[in-house]
Amino acid sequence: MAKAIVLKTSVEDRAVGMDFCGTCGSNLFATTELGIVSVAAGGLDDPKQFNPSKKVFNGHLLIHREAANDFWALPGGRVEFFETSEETINREILEELGHKCKVVRHLWHVENFFELESRRFHELANYFLVSLTTQPVIESEHDFKGIEISVNLVFRWVPLQKLNNYNLKPEFLINQVNDLPNSIQTLIIDDINA
Repeated sequence: MAKAIVLKTSVEDRAVGMDFCGTCGSNLFATTELGIVSVAAGGLDDPKQFNPSKKVFNGHLLIHREAANDFWALPGGRVEFFETSEETINREILEELGHKCKVVRHLWHVENFFELESRRFHELANYFLVSLTTQPVIESEHDFKGIEISVNLVFRWVPLQKLNNYNLKPEFLINQVNDLPNSIQTLIIDDINA
């Protein structure tokens, strides 16, 4: 159980997920995401270590995207009502990749304002360092499909030093994932009013 991954979780009120801004009339979608920031696929002691005997690549981040999208994000998903963040992470990783995991610690709470497909979003996201209980197969920068059939997701393990070559959202992850905080950090990202 020495594999580490960072995950993101979020919550969305699906019943009233859309509202209209009283000022500009824009659609506003409020979501809360629980995300997996897969930081290292191997031991927690030295995240940049490579063990050729086990074909374990540490120092990689697990990212994914919908096949039709031009940007990458972290695996994870929406919290269901009355579900804890830890339960969400476990459920999402099992549904998407078929692996069980354990939350190591909470890294970031992010309030993220962005626009996607002409819709404005206000996302509340929590990012976690997670340990997989089974060793995944890791091929650096090689696309693979998850096991969830309801969504066409493409996954990829990316070396931390190559993250700046990817359109990863939210962008703060490109630099912050290389220097994980020792305690929970709260971030506000406003790409709408930037």
